[in-house]
Amino acid sequence: VGTEFVNALLDRFLGTQLKADPWRPCLRCSAQQRCSAWASVRTLRDSELGLRVRRRLGDALQASHLRGEIHITARELRAALVFILFGIHDCQELHDNPELNPPPYWDRVFSAAGEASEGRQGELLAELAHFDPALEANSILDRCLLPRGELDERGSPRGLASARRRAYLEWDECRLSAMHLPPDSLSMHGAKYLARFRR
Repeated sequence: VGTEFVNALLDRFLGTQLKADPWRPCLRCSAQQRCSAWASVRTLRDSELGLRVRRRLGDALQASHLRGEIHITARELRAALVFILFGIHDCQELHDNPELNPPPYWDRVFSAAGEASEGRQGELLAELAHFDPALEANSILDRCLLPRGELDERGSPRGLASARRRAYLEWDECRLSAMHLPPDSLSMHGAKYLARFRR
């Protein structure tokens, strides 16, 4: 099970095969701080972070495939990646509504509820929700990720679920070892042994 096709799709989204950069106008856009598409492009273009996010996203997609509950078509894979990386709001919507602040890509990968689930559809995105890293718990890690003193309407720490998703996709092993945690302490829900299963 390889990730060549996924990486080829991501390269097309980034426009790496084109001479003129299709994302160049975003450099001067007044909505770039709120634009989840531009945030995803910047992340994927980063030499270290981009590779890490590609690898972890590939792991999540492979876990969905290996569970054997769905057949992932190329069309559904492309649609899921577009939803995850670019969201559902276009440039005009962001400019028309200065209050619009779409959720980040890490929430759209796994979250099947709340703001990040708006417009979510398809079997693959439903399958990815089973592996949500926010369903796991690690007291040391969670204490580090917790926003200080912020609680939501139910009295739960605000943003912990989102922080766990982001950490899963973006953190490297060095960051975990600095907290004296093993590399597998931050994993997808129910997929701690994914690498062993693949082997």
